[in-house]
Formats: sequence, structure tokens, C-alpha cells
Amino acid sequence: MVGFLGAVSIYFVPQEPYQHFIVVAGTLSGSLLALLITTVVGARTSLPAALGWGALMGLVQSSIVFFAKGGWLSWDAPFVVPTGLVSGLILGLTVRRLARTESARASPGTS
Repeated sequence: MVGFLGAVSIYFVPQEPYQHFIVVAGTLSGSLLALLITTVVGARTSLPAALGWGALMGLVQSSIVFFAKGGWLSWDAPFVVPTGLVSGLILGLTVRRLARTESARASPGTS
């Protein structure tokens, strides 16, 4: 969902000929980012660690797009990295919260 929301902003750029493909790619990118974060963030992960892992993975994934689009030579590529960083932070918190909720639901009598 986070990837979709970030990619849907492409509809404000009328010169872009492949808007639908960019939305699909953004959605897949967000899904992959969430899956990557679930490999390191769990129910016992501290809040700073969840934010850190999310930011790191978001930064790495958005850097791939940044360099694929031409780095600083492209007009729109520099805006990809901050978006990936914020997406990673949001997904890191979301994954941690979902893991804690599921952990509490699985073992209601323990803390």
C-alpha cells in the first residue's frame, strides 16, 4: 500500500507516457520492501531498531531506482531516495506493530 501511494503521484506528471507501469512497479517495490523488513524486524525488535532497519532497507531499495534512472543527471531521480527512506520508516513501524499484535494474540497469557 505504501508503494502504491508513493507511485500514484506519477499521475500529476502529464508528460510521463508509462504511468500505469510506474504504479505497478511502485506497488511491487513497496511489497518487496515490506518483505525485506520482515526478515529482520520482529515482535521483540526495539522501536529504534525497527526504524533503523526500515530506513536502511528503504534507502538501499530507493538507491537502486535512483541509479537506474541516471542518478543526479535525471531531473526526478533525486526525489526517489527520500520517498524510499520515508516508506522504509513507515513499513518498519508497521511490521513491528503487526508482529507484536500477532505475538500477543498467539500467546495471550504471557508477556
